[in-house]
Amino acid sequence: MNLSIHDELAKLQNELATLERAVKHISKAEQISTSVIKATEAVQKNYAVHLENLQDLLEKSISHLQQELNNTLEKFDTDSEKVLTAYQTQFNDISTIFDSYSDLVSRTQHFIDNLNKIDFPMRLDKLDLTASGINQAVQNALLRIETLERNVKDENKNLLVQIESQNKKIQFIQIIILLVLAFSIGTMTMLFQSLY
Repeated sequence: MNLSIHDELAKLQNELATLERAVKHISKAEQISTSVIKATEAVQKNYAVHLENLQDLLEKSISHLQQELNNTLEKFDTDSEKVLTAYQTQFNDISTIFDSYSDLVSRTQHFIDNLNKIDFPMRLDKLDLTASGINQAVQNALLRIETLERNVKDENKNLLVQIESQNKKIQFIQIIILLVLAFSIGTMTMLFQSLY
């Protein structure tokens, strides 16, 4: 019996040693659990502080972004109104220029139509004929003057009175020729001006 008690006591002692180790492990686990719980509580507190800080930052950031968005929208409204006003002004200016251009095109077309109606070759032929006729008349008058001068010179010795009369006629004819020339030149000038 002693031996079996002894064996049982040895077993009990082994079991108690194992239990003691288990108790130490449980105690150690309790300490670790307590440390973990304290660390978790500290992390939770830090997390709560960081979460509050993050929430504050987000609220400030959202407020700042809203303010910037409002400022940007106000600036956009102002700028878009300025752009619209400038666009309308430019549109009005362009419309005015276009109307002026249309009027200029219309007048230019009218001028071109008038120029196309003028028969330049026929007008130039008429001017050429008129100038030739005037030249011929002038040459004929000069020939008559020369003839009259010769006749006057030949009869000069005998007929002084007739010479004075002839000289007056010559002067009269010269005046007429000058008048005809002046009239012809004036007519030619008017014809050239009417062409241009």
